[in-house]
Amino acid sequence: MSVTAQGGTVPAFGLPSAAGAAPKFPLVLLLSQPLAPVPTSGSATSVTVGRDQDLALVWSRGAPNVHLFVQGGGTSGGDVLSLTCDFDSGGGQATISRDILAALPSQTSLQLYTVGSYFATAGAWDVAVRIATDVATPDKKAGVTIIVP
Repeated sequence: MSVTAQGGTVPAFGLPSAAGAAPKFPLVLLLSQPLAPVPTSGSATSVTVGRDQDLALVWSRGAPNVHLFVQGGGTSGGDVLSLTCDFDSGGGQATISRDILAALPSQTSLQLYTVGSYFATAGAWDVAVRIATDVATPDKKAGVTIIVP
C-alpha cells in the first residue's frame, strides 16, 4: 500500500512504499476481557459492563505502532459527553476508571478499534496516517462494542 498527498496548506508528502516500510493493514487486536458473546448473526457483538467498577480491557496480538482506540459518547441534559482513549497495544491491557464510566450518558456505546499508525514529515508539519478496523472477538468472527448502561 502506498500513501501520497499532493499538498496544499501541508506540503506534498508520501509514505515509503518499499517492502518492510510500506503502510499495511494492522493485525486485528483480539479482545479477551471483557469477553463478548458469540454473535447470533452478522459480524458484530456487544458486551454490557457496569459503571460501578473499572473497565479492564485485555487483548492479544499487540504490535509496534498499533493502538487500541476506544471512542464513544452521547448527550445528557443538553451536554455532549464523549470518551476517547488511545492505548499502546504492546502491553495487552488497559483500564478505564469507574469515575469516567459513571460520567458517560446512559446507554453509551464504546467502539473499539485496532489502529496502525504511520508518520511522515512534510515541510514543518508532522503528519500521522492511521489505518483502522474493529477490535475482534478471540475467534476473529465479530467486531466488539461495549455498552455502558
